[in-house]
Amino acid sequence: MICSMTGYGSAQKSCPQWTVRAEARSVNHPQLKVSVRLPDMLRLKEGELTGLVRGRLARGHVTLSVRCNFSEDALRVVVDRRALRGYVKLARELAAAEDVPLHVEAGSLLSLPEVLGTDSMPDEVLEELWPFVLDASEGALEGLIEMRRTEGRNLARQMEDICERVLRRTRAVDEGGECCVRATQRRLQERLERLLDGADVPLDSNALAREVALLADRSDVSEEVARMASHLQQFRQTLGSEGEAVGKKLEFLVQEMAREADTMTAKLPSSELVQEAVEIKTDVHRLREQARNVE
Repeated sequence: MICSMTGYGSAQKSCPQWTVRAEARSVNHPQLKVSVRLPDMLRLKEGELTGLVRGRLARGHVTLSVRCNFSEDALRVVVDRRALRGYVKLARELAAAEDVPLHVEAGSLLSLPEVLGTDSMPDEVLEELWPFVLDASEGALEGLIEMRRTEGRNLARQMEDICERVLRRTRAVDEGGECCVRATQRRLQERLERLLDGADVPLDSNALAREVALLADRSDVSEEVARMASHLQQFRQTLGSEGEAVGKKLEFLVQEMAREADTMTAKLPSSELVQEAVEIKTDVHRLREQARNVE
C-alpha cells in the first residue's frame, strides 16, 4: 500500500541520568532530503542518524530533532564550566560597558554553543547516552512511518474514487462521440434536403458519406479513450503495490492522463461532450495533486 510523504512521530527514552526525546516530521519533496538537529555534544553522530532515516524512507523532506535533558549529577559531568564562565564574564562586561541591568538565567546559558559539548563529555558517558538517542530516534521514525501509512491509505481511497469517476466519464465520452457523429449525419442530410428542395439536383449520397467520414475521423477519440483506460488500470495497480516508493510513477501516469484528456477536449464535436471532457481534466488535476503527496 502507498505511503504519504506527510507525517509526524515522537518517542522518549529515559533513565535516572537523562531523558532523550526525538521528534520526526516530514513534508512533500521530490527527493529524500534529511535534516538532523542534535545537541552540540552529539553533532558528530549526525551522519549515523541521517543514515538511519535514509534506510527507512525514500522521499520527502524529513526533519529529525533530538533533545537531551540531564539530571543534576549527569549535568555536572557534561557542562563545560570554562565556557560557561566565559559567557557569564562577557555578559557582565557588556552590561557594565553599556550601563544596562544584567539578567542571567542558567537554563539559557546551558543552551549556548559549546557549554554542553563533546569536549566536556567523557567518552564513556557518550557511549551510555547514544543507545537512548538511537532508540528514541528509531521510535520517532516508526511513528512517522505509521502515520505516513495511514495517510497513504486515505490517499489511496480518494484516488480510487477519482479513477472510477474518470473511467466512467471517459466511457460516456466514447459512447457519446459515436452518437454525436450519427446525429450530425442526420442533421447534415436534413439540411441538404431542405436546401435542395424544389431544385432539380439529386442528393449525392457518396459526397455526404465522405463528409461524415471526415467528421468522424476528426472527432474520433477511441485511441485516447483506450489509452486513458490503460493508464487508469496501471495507476490502480500501482496504488496496490507493496514495499516500494511509487510516487514518481503515479505522477508520470497522471501526466499521460492529462495529455489524453487535452486531446479529447480538442477533438470532441459537441459542447456537451466537451463539458464532460473538461470534468475529466478537472478530475485528472485532482489526481495529480494527490499523487504529489505519495512517497
